[in-house]
Amino acid sequence: MLPVLLWLAFSQTAEKYGQAAPGVIPAEARAELGPSGFAWVGANKATEIRWWPLAHWRAQAEPEQVANGLTLSELETNQSLGWLEVIKPFTDFRNREIPAGIYSLRLVSQPVSDDHNDTAPGPHFAMLVPAADPDWKKPLPLEEIFNRGKKILDKHPPVLLVHPGGKPLSKDSQDSVRVLPLESGWKALAWPQSIKTGSQGAKLEIRLVLEGHSPAVKAP
Repeated sequence: MLPVLLWLAFSQTAEKYGQAAPGVIPAEARAELGPSGFAWVGANKATEIRWWPLAHWRAQAEPEQVANGLTLSELETNQSLGWLEVIKPFTDFRNREIPAGIYSLRLVSQPVSDDHNDTAPGPHFAMLVPAADPDWKKPLPLEEIFNRGKKILDKHPPVLLVHPGGKPLSKDSQDSVRVLPLESGWKALAWPQSIKTGSQGAKLEIRLVLEGHSPAVKAP
């Protein structure tokens, strides 16, 4: 029993964050954020990361696909997802340290190439770019997102895995958030995200990995 209690005492938690979003987020975008942000709270009970997702993400899908349950594959790539505030620096999926600051996240799909094989369980990532994103409302070419992200970390922008295990949810799923343990020791921030596709709406559990890195990363 003692190991379980120790694990609970030193594990992260997630909770809703009701305060106003930072002013660096474009004013028009702040009006389209979800009803509350989410906070990733460390073992010392201090908030380490805050996350403000847009109220609705976009997908392209036929009505039959929506009825059968959306997946990450139907989401529009290169779209804005929301804004992340890093209070305590942490490492991305490539095991590089993300400095404290506020960042815009874009959904990208990992290129199919030899150097990307077997680096992740799925191709979808949230790529960090500078927060003051005047083009937040439209998808951008991957090369442009990549170049913007290199202003944060050179050579390759910081990326967070969007884990492929998220399940379709009913439209009335509660706006909850949790820390979800995954394979390989990863931990994800998981919440029900509203998705818009044409005139239809749906919800999909999103699992954004905030702890752990790719198995392809070699130890120093």
